[in-house]
Amino acid sequence: MKLDINSIPEKIKDGKLTAREAVNQLAVFIVQNPAIFGLPKNDEDLISEVVMHFLEKSENSFEHFNPNYGSFFTYFFCYVKSVIITCSRKRMTRFTQDSHSINESILDYDSHNEAYSSIDFNEIGKGTVPYSIKKIPVEAFQLASKSENYKIKKIDSSKNNLPKIREFSEHSTKIERIILILALKSSYYITDEQITRISEICRINENHLRDAIHLLNQDLIEKAERHISLVNRRNRAYYLKKKYENELSQIELNNINNLSYSKDKITKKYENQSNHLELFNELLKNGVINIRPTNKAVADIMGLCERQISYYLNKAKSLTIEE
Repeated sequence: MKLDINSIPEKIKDGKLTAREAVNQLAVFIVQNPAIFGLPKNDEDLISEVVMHFLEKSENSFEHFNPNYGSFFTYFFCYVKSVIITCSRKRMTRFTQDSHSINESILDYDSHNEAYSSIDFNEIGKGTVPYSIKKIPVEAFQLASKSENYKIKKIDSSKNNLPKIREFSEHSTKIERIILILALKSSYYITDEQITRISEICRINENHLRDAIHLLNQDLIEKAERHISLVNRRNRAYYLKKKYENELSQIELNNINNLSYSKDKITKKYENQSNHLELFNELLKNGVINIRPTNKAVADIMGLCERQISYYLNKAKSLTIEE
């Protein structure tokens, strides 16, 4: 029986389907159609991580779906993409920690045990860098889905269809507006607990705030993927730098001079990775890829102009907020 994804919210509302049953059906859809979400079929570990995360965390996601912003499949697709980004980020963190632990263990062992220097480091298994998500063209996605029912619809961001936050701006205080603007500018990083707390402080409907954050985050998926790609390249440069540093130490320790283990070649590789690491760290430090919405996007949400958003952000930076 073919799954009609767009009808799921209505079935849950009518009591024909429970949220848990819906999550299970959607999880099966993800497993059967990984290409739609950019998941490689041969990376079963990543697919499993995404599905497990989806099964554990998605039961309450139906409450945040708003049909005014697009079809449920559009919402579902964006939600799964955000899960993939989260899982990839965790993967990269584990990879970096493991690589660092391995390298530090080798250096420590080498300094306390001379016998360890006789090990051939070329034989040590080397891990692979986790899969890096690539953006899928809309045409490829539509071809994979093979149905107009799953065609992504562009979200209507017209002024009449924005979350009901602009009403808040009309009666809020200056400090409340500053807090809300900072929250919206941090939409990619804000947690559920922070959303709840901010809605209480600013006296604003929590669901309206969640709708606004969801709308802003849909435009940040590409930026997030580019940021993760840059972080992956930085971490790989660090891993390779430590690898070549270890190899150079072994050459010095064992006086290896054969052509297959050329010190000059490894030194060159070490210098290249050091330069790459310095460059990537500088790019990340300077915020070349900032995962945050534009002032215009926040202004549209709040019913203000961009100059007002800049004004409130400068007020927050100056730490001289007065009523």
